[in-house]
Amino acid sequence: PAPIAVIPLQIELANLSVVEVTDEQATIQIDFRVTDLNYKSIILQMIKYELYEDGKRVTTEEIGQRPEGMVDVSNYFTILSNSPQVIGDTITIKNTGNTPELWSALANNTAKWTVKGEAYYNLSSMTSGQENITPFELTR
Repeated sequence: PAPIAVIPLQIELANLSVVEVTDEQATIQIDFRVTDLNYKSIILQMIKYELYEDGKRVTTEEIGQRPEGMVDVSNYFTILSNSPQVIGDTITIKNTGNTPELWSALANNTAKWTVKGEAYYNLSSMTSGQENITPFELTR
């Protein structure tokens, strides 16, 4: 039988905001809106992403985790068909003192963000079908 065609997940930036900035660190909240356009629910295993400010990479993060070998992973998200879900992450960035422009942009809320990443997912059961990957690039 032919493999089931999977419609790629839609990944949007629901929120990207600086929660707090001190001299030592900054806390950033990022929320992805994930929409499943398939007729079945999807198991979202992981969103891996890089956060850039004004073209410079600030951090690499991941939400969830991919199963490795025969290990069953419980840390995943079920995305129901046509029922967008917001999946968030809180990032803490340490101030190394080497990026005064970044710290100024964070403090003044003038940061120019780009988020580049990939979502890893499968149709409803973890075993059926191969893993699907949807790359994305979002700006705010």
